[in-house]
Amino acid sequence: MELIADSDEALQISEIADSLNLPRSTVLRILYTLQAEGFLRKEGKTYTLGGSLVYLGHKASQKMSITEASKKILEQLTDLTGETTQLATLNINKSMIFEVMDSPHPLAAHSRPGTLADIHCSASGKVLLAFGDPEKVNPTIKSLKFNKRTENTITQLSKLQEELSSTKSRGYGIDEEEYHEGIRCIAAPVFDSSGFGTFAIGLTASTSRFTREKINTFSEYVINAASQLTKAIGGHRAI
Repeated sequence: MELIADSDEALQISEIADSLNLPRSTVLRILYTLQAEGFLRKEGKTYTLGGSLVYLGHKASQKMSITEASKKILEQLTDLTGETTQLATLNINKSMIFEVMDSPHPLAAHSRPGTLADIHCSASGKVLLAFGDPEKVNPTIKSLKFNKRTENTITQLSKLQEELSSTKSRGYGIDEEEYHEGIRCIAAPVFDSSGFGTFAIGLTASTSRFTREKINTFSEYVINAASQLTKAIGGHRAI
């Protein structure tokens, strides 16, 4: 793809194979796959970049801008609560964390950017399913594998649908020791310009510090932080 992008003209299979020192058969298979996914476009016997790259470029740019905008908001939320906060989005059928502000406590819940979490038993995952674009979310829900991580993990589709309905009603998602024993999490949606909850701000802490009595207070803080980030990136709620 870089070779084609750097070329002033569309390239034929033989030109690509020669430039990359690869067998024609190998190049043909790769080109077929990239064309099928819309990353390349075939024009006669030549190949140029496809429209799917525009979409990916837009998404990459969007995530870079939201990452920058989220840092101060996550820092303020962690300062306010003393707990680890993070920003997540859907990555195929997982919730992917791509920004983290660690708690100052020596014994705290920590996640690194790039961490993937099951969406049926994580607070951010539930939020992304409840407030996301139904056209993208519904197929994901139907294809879920309900891995049982603790005794509290939801393992039935009907139960998950009930939980997503509750999540939507209260405005935030919660993980009650469903992912890890002794860990409680809450998350709220960040809406982008499409009007859907494409991102989620979450807070993660041990149940010894994040007690049930703090859920109402912490949920208000997280919802407010998510609203700030929604405003910062020019988003709005459509659903």
